[in-house]
Amino acid sequence: MEIAAIIILIIISFILIVELIGLINIKQTEQDIEEKNEKIRQENIEIKKETEKLYEIKNKLDLDITNHQKETEKLYKSQKRKISEQINFYKENIKYASANYIDELEKKYNEAESNYTQKINKLYLQKSEIQNQIKDAEGRFEDLKDQINAATEAQLREREKEEKLDFYKLYVSPIDLEDIEKLNSIKLMLHNPVILNKLIWSTYFQKQTTEMCNRIFGTKQVCGIYKITNLKTKQCYIGQSVNVQDRMKQHIKYGLGIEASATNKLYNSMQKDGVWNFSFELLEECPREKLNEAEKRWIEIYRSNEIGFNLTKGISKE
Repeated sequence: MEIAAIIILIIISFILIVELIGLINIKQTEQDIEEKNEKIRQENIEIKKETEKLYEIKNKLDLDITNHQKETEKLYKSQKRKISEQINFYKENIKYASANYIDELEKKYNEAESNYTQKINKLYLQKSEIQNQIKDAEGRFEDLKDQINAATEAQLREREKEEKLDFYKLYVSPIDLEDIEKLNSIKLMLHNPVILNKLIWSTYFQKQTTEMCNRIFGTKQVCGIYKITNLKTKQCYIGQSVNVQDRMKQHIKYGLGIEASATNKLYNSMQKDGVWNFSFELLEECPREKLNEAEKRWIEIYRSNEIGFNLTKGISKE
């Protein structure tokens, strides 16, 4: 009896330690997200200041262009009138005026006109560069706004999932779970355990997986970004698909050992801890051409390539 009591105490202690580790991981994830939010807010302030400064430069440059253009046009017209008068005077009234002198006056006239055109073009080029800088700053500002909104949404989503956890996971009754564990123990004695894995899928999980996908994603085909989370370790995987429902069913099959890669971190974790200890959720619906960009953003938010099952930061949109 004393040994049995000690064993029970050890099991209870182990369960408490696992739950404590999960709480610490959740706290660390929230702290990381909050630190990232603070960093994004600081960058947002800097970009706002930079944008306001660029707007001031642009307005000043617009005013300088307008004033300089007026002055140059005035000077140009004045010089043109004087030179034209001199040319006409020498051509019409002074017969002995040198042809070379007239040519020189015409040359000066052409140079003045060319200088005027060059200055105006240079000012318009500077104006265009400032406008492009403002556009870039505005684009960065919008990207930061999207990151802040996504990070906030992620925090709210995690809280909601904790409150309604059964909604986002497969349900396996204690009796079925006991049978599954017995069947899993037999696999070690089989040369081809895939047959048994397929039996477990069709008997215990195929119907439950369809019901869960309909519950979470609806009955219509969904194109977007999804998240799979190990509820024991809090590690997650971010993925994309043009048909999220079918992709989830494929993940669960692989997680049961049906045609799964032996080196895949997610499937190894599923086979070790059981697919019933994982949650499945839709992060974002988006068109096919936006999938790569959205996937990279969510991987960065959850840091799933650093502390989760993703191997990369996502597919580049370039």
